[in-house]
Amino acid sequence: MKMNFWQAKKNLTLEVTEINEIVEKLIDRIDYKINTLKTIETRADQKIALLDGLITKLKNMNCSIELSGTAEEGCRNEVQSLAGKGFRPEQISRILNLPSGEVELILNLVH
Repeated sequence: MKMNFWQAKKNLTLEVTEINEIVEKLIDRIDYKINTLKTIETRADQKIALLDGLITKLKNMNCSIELSGTAEEGCRNEVQSLAGKGFRPEQISRILNLPSGEVELILNLVH
C-alpha cells in the first residue's frame, strides 16, 4: 500500500511530537538529578567545613599524652565525644593528632 504525502507528513509529525515529549521527560529527570546532586554537594561542603573547624579547634587544644601515660582530661573527653558521634578510632587519631594505639587505649579504659 502506497502512502501519500499527507499521510507520511502526519506520521512524521506524530513521531517528532513523541520524540519531543520523551526529550522533555528526560530533561526533567536530568534537572531533578542535577538539583539532587547540588543538594548533596552543599551538605557535603557544610560537613567538610564543620569537620575542618573541629579539627582546627582540637589541634588548638594541644591534645597530647602526658609522660605519666594518662591522657589530659580535655583530650580524653574529646576522644570519648568523637567516639560517641560515631567516629572510628583511626579517624579520631587523625583528628586529634594522637597515635591510634593511645586512642584505642582511652576508648578501652572508658568501656
